[in-house]
Amino acid sequence: MCLALYIASDLKIPITAYNDRIPRFHVTELEKNDFLVKKQFCLPNVSYAGSNEGCGCGFFKDGLEGEELELAQENYYSLAHCVSALKFKGGKVALFACWEGDQGTMPKTREKLSVSELTSKAFEFKELAYYEIV
Repeated sequence: MCLALYIASDLKIPITAYNDRIPRFHVTELEKNDFLVKKQFCLPNVSYAGSNEGCGCGFFKDGLEGEELELAQENYYSLAHCVSALKFKGGKVALFACWEGDQGTMPKTREKLSVSELTSKAFEFKELAYYEIV
């Protein structure tokens, strides 16, 4: 089972397709089975945020070392760049992390998170967690 990460904003979220040949962070439109996640947000625009793994599993850092940890951290930096661009334009941004299949399940935790905390090497997404970016 994979981690699923969603980004929501009151602004249009830039879409970046996943490339199998050069795998990296990407943002895609919601697929049919993802639409349940919209109820997690009060913001109108919701997209899927994937990692270099294709899914959200590239955001896991626990137990990683060396190059694998650097790749995971790069996913966070790229996500932070996307979030920062929306915030810079005056947008509101929120994130929701869950296991695939749990898109409609209410969050267990709700947190406020700054962009600098998002890029902290100590930060890792929790499951069923809603993050308001401040």
